Amino acid sequence: MYYIKLEDEMKIYSIILAGLFLGATAFGADDVKRTFWDVKTKQPLVALTFDDGPDDNCLQLMELFKKEDVKATFFLVGKKVKEKPDIAKKIAEAGHELANHSYTHDLLIKKTPEEIKKEIVDTQNAVKEATGLEPKLLRAPNVKQDDNVLAVLKELNMKSIMASVSAADWDRKNSKDQIIEAVTAKTKAGDIIVMHSWRKETLEGMPEIIKRLKEKGFKFVTVSELISNWGK
Repeated sequence: MYYIKLEDEMKIYSIILAGLFLGATAFGADDVKRTFWDVKTKQPLVALTFDDGPDDNCLQLMELFKKEDVKATFFLVGKKVKEKPDIAKKIAEAGHELANHSYTHDLLIKKTPEEIKKEIVDTQNAVKEATGLEPKLLRAPNVKQDDNVLAVLKELNMKSIMASVSAADWDRKNSKDQIIEAVTAKTKAGDIIVMHSWRKETLEGMPEIIKRLKEKGFKFVTVSELISNWGK
């Protein structure tokens, strides 16, 4: 599985943010906020997000989140929802947000508009079948999107969610302590934090991540709730 390096992610963040929030998008002013890397808010809110589930680690995360009064957003892969619909349902029943991470986790930027739409819609259908809910958010695999992806999202009335903080836990060389530091060192209000539920070190480091961010005064909300606080 290939992921862009964190330093490359941040370069992309800067380019995209400059375009989105200065209005230089392919769709004009009405679609300036269709892609979110973070949320501009003064409220002490952050969003924990987990890619590539559902998996068994999600169950342990939910136990911790219930104890710590944390809400999170899980970007689910459609074919995995088909394999583990019970876990997807439990995530929803626990009050967390379900979001779309494509059906196969293939790079969407290498697909035709028709193929992109199928990846997204098939995942929507899998999640709805398992939980009765239909996601409103997509994170493109490997944090890579293009005008074709955005056009499909516009057609489906969905938002694209990227991230402003990366745990870089996709890199198996990074230790639990490095993951904790990456998530907590410079996190600010409105940040969207991307992690991966399959990573054992992320699961093991989550209690400390929650502890440190709570000590900084942050509350954990879903991405949609965070977006609702734009400008507040």
